[in-house]
Amino acid sequence: MKVLAINKSYIPIRICSKFATIGKMYTGAVESFFIKDGSYRPLNWADWLELSKQDVWPEGTDFINSVTQRVALPKVIRYLNYDKVPRVSLKLTRKGIYERDNHTCYICGENYGEGKLSVDHVKPLSKGGQSTWENLVTCCKKCNGLKGDKTLEELKWKPKFLPYRPARSNIQKLKASVTTYYPEWKLFGF
Repeated sequence: MKVLAINKSYIPIRICSKFATIGKMYTGAVESFFIKDGSYRPLNWADWLELSKQDVWPEGTDFINSVTQRVALPKVIRYLNYDKVPRVSLKLTRKGIYERDNHTCYICGENYGEGKLSVDHVKPLSKGGQSTWENLVTCCKKCNGLKGDKTLEELKWKPKFLPYRPARSNIQKLKASVTTYYPEWKLFGF
């Protein structure tokens, strides 16, 4: 189970594991939220332990069992002293180019799986092109072979879209990384 972590300003900043969450709760770095019926209540570690003993938990709540007690796992925690939002840097990778271009060839406009795609330089390296977000595009292998080291202007071809440097927020990055989503997270803008 994963836990949504928000900063002290209630902005989602990361996804935590259940063990990291329990550690942060125990040390007092975070407060946890008891969420039920669309409302929430922040609790410190002692109050959370006490509430864990009660039979008030919604269906689907996970617990960690120890020798002496069982502790409910929160769906959301809030850092008490952290107010920053992590920076998101986009690395220029093949996968990043494919994602930005939605696996679509910039010449023919067809959508392909990764095995049929390549990355092409709009302005070829042989003509002074650079390996930048603004000069790299997704291209199917057939179109890339036909284009060779020529520019689209030389071939009198029109691109289906233009490359750009993508901007991505921390929340977009978090959402892209999540495989299991909990409805309770909507209360915190996620």
